[in-house]
This record gives sequence, C-alpha cells and structure tokens, in this order.
Amino acid sequence: MTPKFILSDLGVVSVASSAPRTLEALTGLRGVDGRVLKGGGGEKLLEVVRSNIDARPARRGDRPVGELPAELRPVLPLVSTWVNQRCRDLDIETSLLATRSDIEEFLRGDPGARLASGWRAEIVGEPIRRLVEGTAGLAFAKGRGLVLVELDGS
Repeated sequence: MTPKFILSDLGVVSVASSAPRTLEALTGLRGVDGRVLKGGGGEKLLEVVRSNIDARPARRGDRPVGELPAELRPVLPLVSTWVNQRCRDLDIETSLLATRSDIEEFLRGDPGARLASGWRAEIVGEPIRRLVEGTAGLAFAKGRGLVLVELDGS
C-alpha cells in the first residue's frame, strides 16, 4: 500500500503546513477526504501531529546563499516549468519534489541540495545536470508538453 492511498500529496502538505488540532480542522484541509477519518484514522493522524508539533525540521545548515551564476539565470524558469510538468505527469505535489529554491541550490552546485541525491536526483536532478552540461535538451512534443531529449555529442 502506498502512502498516497491513505493521504494524497496535497493532503500531506496541507496537514504538515497547518498542523490541525481538531477533526473539524483536519477535515477542512485541502487534500484530506473521508478515507482519512475511517476507522479512527483522523484521530491517529491528529495524534501524530500533536506529538510532533514542537519538532523542528532538520536544519540545512547556515550556508551562505550564493547568487546564481549569470549564465544559468535563463535556465531557471525553463527548468522550473519542466519540473512542474514532471510533477503533474507523476501526480506528485511540486513542493515535495522540488521548489524553486531547491532548483536554484542545485544549479549553484550546492552539495547539500535536495536534488543532488536520492529519489529527487533520479527524477529531476540528473536530467537537470544533463541539461546544464548540454548533453540533453528540452523540446515541445504535441500532447506531451516539454520532453527531455538526449543530444548528439557531435
């Protein structure tokens, strides 16, 4: 059973960002439907929220934020558009996969960037790296939108 079966990506983001304290508040969130409430699921979810309400997210460090190199600035809106499309294609909430900040960190070469390793690297990090290196490009395909194409090395 996948986590999405219980709560959609949108529901996860809604619960995490609003930290509801009551069933009424929980059911009023976007992405939360009746499946969550069945069999005491709503109370269990509220219990998890309550037990983690004071938990702080893992710090990403106090690294200075560098400016995106001038030659990569035009890439950012194009890559952001492609990432948004990938999220729609995969039915993943965009903020779970890659925010604009995540893309910027990756383009700057930040070794701690979320897109540099793990499942995010596989889905969008590696393709973005190939785009920046010039070994891949983006093209528009009717009915499919932006598609990643491998470029001939010649």
